[in-house]
Order: sequence, then C-alpha cells, then structure tokens
Amino acid sequence: MSDYWTLKAAQLNMEKAQLALDKAKDALDIAKDELGKAVVVAPFDGFITKVNVEGGDEVFKGTVVAEVADPNKFEAEVMVSEMDIFQVKLDGDSTVSVDAMSGISLLAKVTHISPTATISSGVVNYQVKVELQPLEQATGTTQQEQQSTAPTMLPKDFQLREGLTVTVSIIVAERKGVLLVPNGAITSQGLQSYVQVMLPSGAIEQRAIKTGISNWQYTEVTEGLSEGEKVVVPEGTTTTTPTQQQRGPMPFFGPPPR
Repeated sequence: MSDYWTLKAAQLNMEKAQLALDKAKDALDIAKDELGKAVVVAPFDGFITKVNVEGGDEVFKGTVVAEVADPNKFEAEVMVSEMDIFQVKLDGDSTVSVDAMSGISLLAKVTHISPTATISSGVVNYQVKVELQPLEQATGTTQQEQQSTAPTMLPKDFQLREGLTVTVSIIVAERKGVLLVPNGAITSQGLQSYVQVMLPSGAIEQRAIKTGISNWQYTEVTEGLSEGEKVVVPEGTTTTTPTQQQRGPMPFFGPPPR
C-alpha cells in the first residue's frame, strides 16, 4: 500500500514539474518576443549623431534614444522678412550656395514656412526651411550668370557637412531673355524710373524706363533701353553695357547667409 502512495506522489510531482516547465517555456517565448521589440531600427540608412540614453537606463515609450542623420538629405534654415514672406510658397524653387565652395549652386525646394514670426529688436522675420535636391543636380554659377541651369560636375570628394554657412536664394519670379542693368544705374522720381544713357557722341541723356523684377544686383528693363546701349552708374565714372539674361531664373531676393 505504501508503494502506491509513493508512486502517486511521484506522479503529482512530475505533473507539477511539467507545469513549471510549460510556464518557463511561455516566459521564454515572451522574453524573446520582447527582446525582438527592443531592437531599435532606423527608418533610413544614415549615421548616429547623438545618443540620449546609456546602458541600464529605463526607457519609456516615446523616448528619443538616438538621433540619426541621413547623409543624402540636407536642409537649410533662413529668416525671411515680413516684406518678402508672402512671395514665398511651399515647394517653391530655390538655390543654395555654399560659402566654402564658390561656383557651386545646389537646387533646393521650400519645405516649411513658419506660421509664427520671430521678432528681434522690432524686426519681424519668418523661418523658412529649404531641402536640397540630389547633389547630381548641382549647377555652376558665375557673377554674370546669376542662376545658370547648365549642369556641372561636382568634385569627386564633394561632401556637404552639417553647420556649413550657405546663402539661400528663393526664386519667387523668373524671366528669360531679359535686359538687365545694375541697380545703381537707376534713379527714381515719383513712380518713374530713369537711367543716364551715354550716347555715341559722348553726351549723357536721361532716359525714362519701365522696370520689371529685380534682385540685389540687377533690375529688369522692359521698355526704354536697347541691348548694347551704355548706361552710367552715378556712384562712379564706370559705364556698363546692359546684357540679356539668356537662361535660368533671376531670384527676386536673397536672404542673408545663416
């Protein structure tokens, strides 16, 4: 009779051990599942620029554990004055010139226009972000060719880096094949604009003109001048010949470098 109860007790102990084993297996499966969820995967290829936690830290849902930068995507932030902000449109074209790489102009798109103003010393500005397009769309520029659309080859070792100083030109209007004169050559009386034209005889004639769009350097002349005529810049004795811009847009304004 004692053998029966000994056997029965052994069976109960085995069943308890099996239940404990099953629970341990379930706990192991849950732990494996949680471990899989604990792996942080970036949504794109890039490199880590900042780690916000250390080993052993307790991390809650929504915690930013690390910051990752995409080496193929760059954006620039500029401040645009209240006088110009209404001309800036989302997805509008712009160009970005890197101060350290003269002659290179990178294409960009406006991706964000701040709805709120930044006021400093009574000056009202709005933050605008532009995102650079793929680097293979870079263009070469010269002082005479304001915004050439002819592509140029970037240096093989060309690489953008965070923190570079750039100049952003946001294009809000464009003209092709227009006549340009330096801004310094134009004077105004009321609503009428004038330039001083040097005649073939050497005499100076004041000429009324009609103007179009302008940037920080040149103004479009729609009436009153012909290509090849010489205009006088009042600030000095230098004369210049108006030129026609044959290609590319002329940016209406260029925010200061950031």
